[in-house]
Amino acid sequence: MLSSAEGTLFLREGWSLQSSGKVDEKGEVLSMPAFRPKNWYTVTVPTTVVAALVERKVYPDPFFGTNLRSFPGVTYPIGSNFSNIPMQQDSPFIVPWWYRKEFVLPAGFKGKSIWLNFGGINYRANIWLNGKLLADSTQVAGMYRGFEFDITDRVSAGGRDAGSESPQETGNRSLVLFDTGDEITVQAGEQGMRFLLVSGQPLQEPVAWQGPIVMNTQEELQHAYDELRLGTFIKR
Repeated sequence: MLSSAEGTLFLREGWSLQSSGKVDEKGEVLSMPAFRPKNWYTVTVPTTVVAALVERKVYPDPFFGTNLRSFPGVTYPIGSNFSNIPMQQDSPFIVPWWYRKEFVLPAGFKGKSIWLNFGGINYRANIWLNGKLLADSTQVAGMYRGFEFDITDRVSAGGRDAGSESPQETGNRSLVLFDTGDEITVQAGEQGMRFLLVSGQPLQEPVAWQGPIVMNTQEELQHAYDELRLGTFIKR
C-alpha cells in the first residue's frame, strides 16, 4: 500500500511470484522498469508462497486427505515435528522467492511525502525499489510484522515505478520525451536498436511547435511557414 496526503493506493493485485532458484537476475535488475518477468506466477497479496501455488493449481489443496505429502520436500516421518527437521534439498522452498509488483503513482502524489506500507511480512525480506535496496533482511524480520518506508525521494509521481515494472514500449522512428531524472534504462528487442539521446537544461522560453518547425511564438512560426512556401526559409 502507498500512502500520502493525496490519498492511498492499494497494491494488492497484479503481483508476480517466482523462485529465486529459477531467476538469474538479482534485486537491482529485477526491480528496474526494463526487466520483463517470463513464466512468473500472477498472484494477489496477502499470500504465502504455498498458498499462491495452490491457488494457481501448481499443488493440490494441502488440507485435503494426504495431499501435503505429495509436495516436494515433504518426506519427513509422519508424526514427527517437521519444524525441528532440516528442510529437504529437493524442496522448492529451501531458497527465497521473489514477489514483484509494478505500479504507477498518480500525478496527484507529486510534491507529497510518499510512504510504502507492508501490512504483514513473514518472516524475512530484502526489499528493492527501482534498482536500489530499500531495506535488507536484518531490518525486515518477524512473524507477519508490518513495515513502512519513506520512498518520497525514490519514486516519480505520474510515472512508472518498479518495486519492484514493465517497460513502456516504443516503435521505430519514435520520439520519447522524458521527465527529469538521473538514469535511463533502455532494452532492445531481438533485432537490436539504435537511438540518439539528447539532453539539456530547460531554456525557460515559450515554444511554438508545428510539424518540423519550432519557434518561440505563433507569429514567428507563421513567418517561418511563409518563408518555407516562398523558398526562402533556408538561406545559403
